Amino acid sequence: MIAPTAIRMVKKGAEASRFHDQETPAASKTCSRGARVLSTIVLLILVYWNVYPVFWHTSQPSSSYANLDSDWDFNVQTRTGAESFPCPGQPNFECTNVIVPKDYLNASAGTSTVAIARLRATAKTSKGTIFLGAGGPGGSGVRMALNGFAEALSAIVNGAFDIVGFDGRGIHLSRPVVQCFPSQFARQTFGLGTILDRGFELPPNPESAEGRAHILQQWGAWRAFYAAQYQICGKKYGEELKYMGTSTVVRDIAHIADIFDGRGSPLNFWGGSYGTIVGAYLVGMFPERAGRVVIDGVVDPNMWGNVPTHKWLQILMTDSENTYEWIIKACVEAGPSACPLTKENGTASNIAERLDDYLNKLYYNPLPITNHSRPGILTSGQARASLFQAVASPSAWPQIARLFAQALDGDPTPLYDLRTRVLELPPRANEMGDLSRSAVSCADAYVTKDGANPEELTATTLELLKLTPRFALTVPSTEPDGACEFWPTQGREPERFAGPWKDTLASPMLVVSPLSDPVTPLSAARTVHSLMPNSTRILIQ
Repeated sequence: MIAPTAIRMVKKGAEASRFHDQETPAASKTCSRGARVLSTIVLLILVYWNVYPVFWHTSQPSSSYANLDSDWDFNVQTRTGAESFPCPGQPNFECTNVIVPKDYLNASAGTSTVAIARLRATAKTSKGTIFLGAGGPGGSGVRMALNGFAEALSAIVNGAFDIVGFDGRGIHLSRPVVQCFPSQFARQTFGLGTILDRGFELPPNPESAEGRAHILQQWGAWRAFYAAQYQICGKKYGEELKYMGTSTVVRDIAHIADIFDGRGSPLNFWGGSYGTIVGAYLVGMFPERAGRVVIDGVVDPNMWGNVPTHKWLQILMTDSENTYEWIIKACVEAGPSACPLTKENGTASNIAERLDDYLNKLYYNPLPITNHSRPGILTSGQARASLFQAVASPSAWPQIARLFAQALDGDPTPLYDLRTRVLELPPRANEMGDLSRSAVSCADAYVTKDGANPEELTATTLELLKLTPRFALTVPSTEPDGACEFWPTQGREPERFAGPWKDTLASPMLVVSPLSDPVTPLSAARTVHSLMPNSTRILIQ
């Protein structure tokens, strides 16, 4: 899932009173000092986010560990925590590959390894380990830790805890990693020029016969491409793919905590976006061991495990248009010098109309792009995905607004460049994974026997357009989940947690949510609170 946004709106006045309404009287009386401390931690880290990039996504490596992948020592493995090596470029961190059971319910299945980066507590005695859960699924917790988040969190807790970032099953440095294509170039060429590359295109009149037919055709192509890449994955990995689910990842956390902190020790966790699913599953599967747990930018865990994937967007996107309207208004308030989409005496509605008109024209007349290392055409699907990128990450809005202003003034090449990746040549082994996200989400998902056919997907899209008329067809490209009926090991996972959640946590879980987010809406945080009203506290930013 997309990250919690780096720009937060802090609640005041009436909104603050609504925050208190989220706590039951009993919860207010029993609110622990630990929960108040975690609230302070959240606020301080959000301040930190205003200076540094958001960490939930797999970011580009910083110069201090640009060679992390190539310098990682896969030969150093540990069952006891004793064996480790200095993390590449970050010698104050300990890195290692923890040997874990491949299947916790079947010892004969063998073992896997989970890559971790650990920042030791600086206090004389560690109070335990805080595990970091990255977004995605597919984001690297190792990178998240090394990219500054672990050091920031350690400073905030006065060095009292070890901080551990880990790569989940099938992801990045953990082994086996899900790398279905032999190279990144092979994966790029697989989807080159297709809906996987150009994105879905939203017809200006989607309810018309022509519009419905095009949406139907696109969903048919999408299902075929997903079925093909899943078949490629199945031929390579076979039954290995069934061990990638979040339930198994949570058991990995408990297993590693047993190694580092002692058997049955408290499980402390911080997760954002998809990491909130890991956190919710952790307190659901191990309520008696839940320690200090924070989830930020929440994905609805009940949806994740109990709702078919083609219906997810109706839950995820409840705030998408509100967030879009907010960034458009911010553009007007910033003025033409900071946001060139704003004309003299321009209004938010004027900007929105101009962007809508541009996207509709692109639908019928894609623009040729020749002054680029990868010549092609700018489609409405690509441009709309770029616009949604700004909705998802408002910190990117100034740059994207400039690109759209250039495109509106006749130079679409910079906008085309934003989502056009240079082909990876010469081809090299894709050792850090490709379909890791699908491996996790399909292991977790509730799947009907035959899934949703193009007609059902089209009907769902038309219904979703009532909620988000601009982006109903965009997120299937930016949030690539679904078609799990084609996943090779679908239904054969050793374990698939889907609730229930016990309202019995010794320390309340802190649930952090922005007022408005395009795919991790406030309603998801409230769902978690409804599942555990006496064991959660909500902090709304």
